[in-house]
Amino acid sequence: RKGGWRALRLPNAMAPAAAVNDPPVSVREKSGRLVIVFNVANVKSGSVQVEHHPASEDEPAGSISVTFSAVSPNKTFQKQLVLPHGIDTGKTVKDVQSKSLTIQLVKLDPDLEWGQAWLKPKGKSKRKGAPPSPSAGPSSSPASPVLAASKPLKGLDDMDDDFDDQLEEQLQDFDKERERLERERKEQEKEQERKEQEKKEQER
Repeated sequence: RKGGWRALRLPNAMAPAAAVNDPPVSVREKSGRLVIVFNVANVKSGSVQVEHHPASEDEPAGSISVTFSAVSPNKTFQKQLVLPHGIDTGKTVKDVQSKSLTIQLVKLDPDLEWGQAWLKPKGKSKRKGAPPSPSAGPSSSPASPVLAASKPLKGLDDMDDDFDDQLEEQLQDFDKERERLERERKEQEKEQERKEQEKKEQER
């Protein structure tokens, strides 16, 4: 009987296990806010979950975990970010676009600059990579990866700038359309009032 129970439990345990992908992330600091951009297209708006984890010994400022899924192709993404400084957990905003997912965090101290280093998880790979660099001798070898790493970061910043500009343009277009609709509605109301007055005068 025990073997039978184990045989039944194994498929149940394996069923929910799904491949979880690590999404590409970039961050932009703007007026006391952090704009975290996940460059993933076709994100399901209802699948986005942002969880705030309280501070601990390993994580003095706490951390956040972002989980979401995308369509075509169907993939599940998850990212946990250890925060270097505190945030206002009640003011987190998530926005799903056609080609990306944006999470906005509000800093407790708007004057602090967070930079980009906190996005990369601390692992043993960095420690292993440090000792061979002095043995190599020439300074050209360690300089090349630094330059290579700086270029994509600039590219991500440019993409964030373009993304912010597009959002601002869209908001401006929406405001203009709303103003036009309101004007049209007011004009229609005035016309209706005029017609009603004319009908009343004719009836008199």
